[in-house]
Amino acid sequence: MPILRIRPDPRIEGPTVSLQSRLYSSRTTRPRNVGVPTRVGNGVMFPSAEVVLDDMALQPYIHDAFIVLRTAREVHLFTVFFKNHKRLPRNASIGKVFYGDALIMRRGASETRPYVNLRPDDGELVDYVMKRRASRSQIDSGADKVPSNPRFAELRHRRKGVPKKAEFTKRLH
Repeated sequence: MPILRIRPDPRIEGPTVSLQSRLYSSRTTRPRNVGVPTRVGNGVMFPSAEVVLDDMALQPYIHDAFIVLRTAREVHLFTVFFKNHKRLPRNASIGKVFYGDALIMRRGASETRPYVNLRPDDGELVDYVMKRRASRSQIDSGADKVPSNPRFAELRHRRKGVPKKAEFTKRLH
């Protein structure tokens, strides 16, 4: 079940850093990487997803869900911040029936740094997750685990001659 986000405590003082994330906007047909302002202080990180997501007047709250993607060698943790409402515009960048915007951030391994920048080759991983799992019923039902897929093992070795994107996409389908 997605969690309804709350506003950060204004008493938390600390710097704001920009973390690279992947935005699936209903205003564009392709996802893009964006910097998300994230407040860091007192051992807490609070990403300001509402700065990046559109239509805050129509739907002022944001849900978040956790995704675990198991590849042949690694486990990848992501958080999806999303707005999904029948009156929001349809999201053409996802390719499924999804009304609203979605933002994916990579989870860190430690509690003191729960969010980190997306890696350069994470774009294809999160695109796979969003195209396969981004429907309202799957996110709301807590279906957040993607089965192990050995085809993603080669993404970790991009510098060692991974097939071109067209070849990789062809094998997924």
